[in-house]
Amino acid sequence: MGEGASGPERDDSPRALPGRAVRRVTSRGNLGPMSGEYRQAYDRSMNDPDGFWREAAQLIDWYREPDTIRDTSALPFSRWFVGGRLNTCHNAVDRHVDAGRGDQPALIHDSPVTQSQRTYTYTQLRDEVARFAGVLRSVGVDKGDRAVIYMPMVPEAVIAMLA
Repeated sequence: MGEGASGPERDDSPRALPGRAVRRVTSRGNLGPMSGEYRQAYDRSMNDPDGFWREAAQLIDWYREPDTIRDTSALPFSRWFVGGRLNTCHNAVDRHVDAGRGDQPALIHDSPVTQSQRTYTYTQLRDEVARFAGVLRSVGVDKGDRAVIYMPMVPEAVIAMLA
């Protein structure tokens, strides 16, 4: 490799890990041409973003539904679901237990570093999140507080974020 006018040249040719196929990413960032149902959803999200996301918002539980789906008054920045209130943990975990899917896998951690795999069902995940929420509350973290979570990508990080 040489050095170009803008710095060192990069070798961007794909390299496969042992036992893995190389997949090229297109200029759009996806792994190939879109087709079928995904393409229709993508097109709708681009042509009618407010309608698309209004329908998507109806698929989750809200304490208070949003007044506005997308506020574009400060472009290039948008505010989404203005006025809406929800509980992310409820939508990610609790509603699945309530719907009878408590025994289904909710989180699968497959570590190439430790060569281990752990699976949490929705019920197990809900219980672990509740337990850690109690720990946070016991050390003075309350609703509306901000807390820094500095952990590797392990199930406990997800549990801490949901708590």
